[in-house]
Amino acid sequence: MPFPPARKMKIALSRPADGPTRLTASSLQAQLNSIGLKCPDTDVPILANDIAQVQVQIPDPANGVEAWGIYQRSSSNRTPLALAKSLGQFKTATGLVGTAVGNWVPDASGGGYATQLEFMQFPTHFEWLKNNRSTTFIGQGPRTVSQIGANATVDAIKATFVQIGISVSSVLVTGLNQRAFEAALSNAIAPMNDANAPNYDNADSTVLFLVDGYDGQGAANGIGCVTVDWHLQITDYLQKPKNAPGAGTHDWALTLSAWSFLYTDPDHFNADYVAVQSAFKTSAFFSFPPKPQLTVFPSLPPGNTDTFQKSLPVKATKGEATVLVLYAPDLQEIGSVDNRKGKGTATYSKSVTRGFTFTASQTVTTDASFEVNILVVKATFSVGFSLTFTEEWSTETTETISLEVPAGEVSFLYQGVLMASVLVFDANSNSYTYLEQARCLTPILVTSETPLIGHTTIQPPSFVEVAPGPAPMRYFYS
Repeated sequence: MPFPPARKMKIALSRPADGPTRLTASSLQAQLNSIGLKCPDTDVPILANDIAQVQVQIPDPANGVEAWGIYQRSSSNRTPLALAKSLGQFKTATGLVGTAVGNWVPDASGGGYATQLEFMQFPTHFEWLKNNRSTTFIGQGPRTVSQIGANATVDAIKATFVQIGISVSSVLVTGLNQRAFEAALSNAIAPMNDANAPNYDNADSTVLFLVDGYDGQGAANGIGCVTVDWHLQITDYLQKPKNAPGAGTHDWALTLSAWSFLYTDPDHFNADYVAVQSAFKTSAFFSFPPKPQLTVFPSLPPGNTDTFQKSLPVKATKGEATVLVLYAPDLQEIGSVDNRKGKGTATYSKSVTRGFTFTASQTVTTDASFEVNILVVKATFSVGFSLTFTEEWSTETTETISLEVPAGEVSFLYQGVLMASVLVFDANSNSYTYLEQARCLTPILVTSETPLIGHTTIQPPSFVEVAPGPAPMRYFYS
């Protein structure tokens, strides 16, 4: 019986038109000049030879993994912001910006892994995965090295480049493609914030999103990430006059740390991602945008990854994460006033409840707020559901509403409602299970001159014009 074919990681990439970013002698010269180094050692022919020497000293594996995204921390100033924004941006959680072009660039849907990879490579999250997910997580590192020396400044920078290359390859089973490495270091020298500082002192980092064995058709053998942090210090780093004491040499110190992971199984990848997010109780396991967008489904969707990631976070433990799936929006009648035969204004008061009506407590435990915006159409009436969920939704609250209906008019009062089902993800079995079901009573209240009867549908707000309602009603809350 033949073995089933290995599962692939789905990702959409294409080759960059101009290839990966190159580290050229002229670009390196510009970087060195930006920190005040304009000595003969920074002449283009000498730097070209320096680059060749670095390339010889770093690994160049025939089957090294390639890079489809190369990023720096937004706090780094080595890449101009305008250029950074043009290089493969995504909804970053920790403040990454593009710094170079790798072997591949993501298509419109190719960056789907970016937020997950960014979250998992974060140092504390990486360490948690190593300690708690050893059966699926195969992270390497962090491996830290320290070096000191007394050389010319350019030589110290060359040593840094070499050590970064060696360290990165040491935490990747097959090593890193040399063109990817070159692109990552194409602008690794950050200008000094203080041009008059006597010592060069810069802590920086690079994050590379990786792909292994991409077939050019939407599937790869593996995806992952490698991160390298470094801190380079060079004492009195500017060129000294030839007659000055210690001319030509400078004490330098380098501390460098690298770590990586590479997944070949999409189920393991998803299970580890959700597990580490549940452990750190992050904002809905979404990658921390300030107001993540939720999805309201027309009916109860299947319990799977897509549904989970579009739903509202409830609670998180080490091996389990829970969300509320919102679906089946509707308008329920909560009262009506027929004042067509009256001679004065009629007032109707009612206690209105909002929140989730679970029999068991379901606590929304996110520090962020989550938004949903849909257009609900019932009969000929359209109303926008615009809700922001925060922790206050954890408990039911009741308010009293008063509806005034002028003489000669009739008004039906409706409240917007949603269905909500508890969906639990078990990180150990990589499975999803639906549990309790309840209603979500919203603060959305609308009036209509006629009863709203019929099927309710969801439509995109941009394609439906809200039908004009009856004469404005006045509400008084107490």
